Amino acid sequence: TIYEENSIEEIKETDKAESIELDLISLTFTQKSFLKNIYELKTKHNRDLVTPKSLAGYMYPGRRYESVRTTLSEYLNILFELGLIKKERIGRRLIIKLTKKGEELSKEIIKREKKIKQKIRVPDDI
Repeated sequence: TIYEENSIEEIKETDKAESIELDLISLTFTQKSFLKNIYELKTKHNRDLVTPKSLAGYMYPGRRYESVRTTLSEYLNILFELGLIKKERIGRRLIIKLTKKGEELSKEIIKREKKIKQKIRVPDDI
């Protein structure tokens, strides 16, 4: 019946929301930041190919790539092991792509940050 189908869909949505919540709780602030920045680099800045070097320039402006390469590599490996990003080689270049799960978490992180900013917003006349 239609009622049963709606109930099943509601259960699926609840399970998905709980899964996203658990995933977000298990990530560190820096891991969340990496996910969000990969997503923003791809979407807001129209980068077809996100490379570790382009990510470093976005996250650490003004710093030499060599000085952040190890940190970047370690965090990307963690996100890869968690199934949140994929790594592909195109020639000598390493390309970073979000998995479906990584993209969902990135969107949720951004959504929550916007809510926090709205709550914190102070009127101009103060």
